[in-house]
Amino acid sequence: MFLWYRVSALTIVHLSDVPDTSSFDTSQWFERGWTLQELLAPQYVLFFNQSWSLYRDLAASNHKADVHDTVLRT
Repeated sequence: MFLWYRVSALTIVHLSDVPDTSSFDTSQWFERGWTLQELLAPQYVLFFNQSWSLYRDLAASNHKADVHDTVLRT
């Protein structure tokens, strides 16, 4: 699976339990066993909230760095 994510052009993550940015780090997505490879392997990751809106209105086309700063450092 790691290789499958690694060669993907873009990984889209739909956080169906996240209504807004304030509950991003409490999403069930971070409790799943294969989440780490989904986050580390792809070059580009975009996160969408419950309503399929970008979880943050960022100018960047990749949320990986933002996830690191928001979730992994806490």
